[in-house]
Amino acid sequence: MTAIAEPIAGNKQRTRPAFLAALGVYFFLQILIRVWQGGAAEMDEAEQVFYAQHLRPGYENQPPLYTWLQALAFQLAGVNHFALAVTKNLLMFALYASVYQSARLLIGRTGAAAVSASLAMIVTLGWEAQIDRTHSILATAVAAASLWCYLALLRAPGPRLRVLLGLLFGLGMLSKYNFLLFVLGLTGASLLVPEHRRIIWTRDVWMTPLVGLLIMLPHAVWFAGQADTATTDTLRKMHEGGSPMAYGANVMLGLRHFGLSILSFITPLWVLLACAWTARKRGSPRLASADARFFFWLYACGLGAIAALVLGGELVHVQSRWLQPLLFSFPLAFFVFFPPVSAAVYRRMLATMAAFAALLVTALAFRPQLQAALGRDPRILQPFPELAAAIRQRFPGVEAFAVQDRFVGGNMRLQFPQVPVVLMRDACALSGELLLLSGDGMDDVARTPMPACANMRVIGKGKIGARSGGRPGEQLEFDYLWISIAPGPETKKPARMASAFEKLWSEYKDSNLGPSGPKPDALPGCATLRRGRA
Repeated sequence: MTAIAEPIAGNKQRTRPAFLAALGVYFFLQILIRVWQGGAAEMDEAEQVFYAQHLRPGYENQPPLYTWLQALAFQLAGVNHFALAVTKNLLMFALYASVYQSARLLIGRTGAAAVSASLAMIVTLGWEAQIDRTHSILATAVAAASLWCYLALLRAPGPRLRVLLGLLFGLGMLSKYNFLLFVLGLTGASLLVPEHRRIIWTRDVWMTPLVGLLIMLPHAVWFAGQADTATTDTLRKMHEGGSPMAYGANVMLGLRHFGLSILSFITPLWVLLACAWTARKRGSPRLASADARFFFWLYACGLGAIAALVLGGELVHVQSRWLQPLLFSFPLAFFVFFPPVSAAVYRRMLATMAAFAALLVTALAFRPQLQAALGRDPRILQPFPELAAAIRQRFPGVEAFAVQDRFVGGNMRLQFPQVPVVLMRDACALSGELLLLSGDGMDDVARTPMPACANMRVIGKGKIGARSGGRPGEQLEFDYLWISIAPGPETKKPARMASAFEKLWSEYKDSNLGPSGPKPDALPGCATLRRGRA
């Protein structure tokens, strides 16, 4: 491997602790803002609240790692906004800090601080991640840690770092499936850069894939038994807007979405980077260095995999956040390609990013009001706390909720942490007093018909709703059915959630998703209640 670029003069040891401390303050403020805002959980957040009732080797179309981490946070801090915000912002801190550590090895400490801070100008990492993202954040954080581990391995080859890299690869695949783009890119780059190949591809290279495969094994078994359920939603999104009969049109549409996704991912970041490099004293490009060739092949192999799917007609709709685990390192790659002549460029970037971060924090603090002013309906303002107060008054002693979708389910559990929540299709598997809520809280989807369960006695039915007191006002309305189901051979008594970390393998074997595959009566993606010790 060619020599690493020496840090530009002016980098100082004190940059590291000061910058990491600033990162900690920034994400601590994000936690405070989310707890202060309270209100309803967003879509991805609500799904995690719902799924985290039980540990499973997979959850419908997503791998399980984020849900496991969220369940741990709930066990430690309770089912609340604080636990949601802490999980997300610890991962965001890990992402930014890992990018800093990787960049420090290539461009020095001041440049590393500027590169890490500039991630806030990537919309999916600076804005959307704080609003409603889960698995993408985790996958990107693991990818950033993997890049740091890889660069460290180049400098100090050894079995420990190889095992750690394999562990990170396995955790990445348990985070989100598009992490595979990063693995393909990193593997291709390690082969195509001779300086890297001589270090990485030695006799003990087998350690990394072996550890990764072992980490993935339980989820891989689950995936094999649930392939249709696990891929249906993703395939639908991939083909969105396409036609099964028009290959040429699909390819052109896919290439258009692909290009726009890359452009939208790096906007407005590219403006900041272009201004930084086109300063009065411009540096000289270093396109032939080993580090530059590494990033070129990293992106070429990863993006090439997407291009192959597009050209094969298998991918029509490309979302920018799908590229996140691969392109998060773009600011670092830019300065590897185009290093500035002076560290003053990095210092100016840091000053710019400090002002931008202050603006971003302010905007996020008043985000619901900003969204409402733009004519959008912020989910965070939906009056689930007011609805919960009405339910406590009208339906005391409810032992479980059955709801139409996971968004409502997560928000109900956020308001009633000790009460099990299931989807409507699973209501008849329970016994006791259940409150069935049909609707998504709004009126934009058809309402699920109420089930007719054996041994069911209807206590009451009608409509229930609530309206928020703030401005703009938001309203929720549901059809409800309050029922009592007598215990029978196919029903189970609702129980408070057992310890989320109690005998995961036993629950896995006892569920419909065990090693033998789904049972004939298993519902795809069903979040059926399983009983541990109450």
